[in-house]
Amino acid sequence: MKRKLFVDKSCLMCDSFGKYIELKKGKNIKVLNIEEIEEELEIDGMVYKSDNDSYYGVEALIEVIKDIKELNYIYKVLLITPKRLRRFLYSKLSGNREIVSKLFKIIKPKS
Repeated sequence: MKRKLFVDKSCLMCDSFGKYIELKKGKNIKVLNIEEIEEELEIDGMVYKSDNDSYYGVEALIEVIKDIKELNYIYKVLLITPKRLRRFLYSKLSGNREIVSKLFKIIKPKS
């Protein structure tokens, strides 16, 4: 089964992460809009489907980073962060992603 990452493509931060994943592992991981997911979910964040497993939220982020074998420093930081804290931080970021995305637009360096 081809791996699939579902992100909110209307969110600048989420879409940028999706584009980064496509750039690094485009043949192995298909990035889709969260609205294209087949099942009804009560989650506010990304979803990663790999083989027969599904990961949600920060666990999806951890698994994607592990699978692309890039961003090892973020992977290690996430692993040593207590699970409750990383879930809390992820829920705050994902719940306020429109505001966070606007901040990224403001501080994004010009090319």
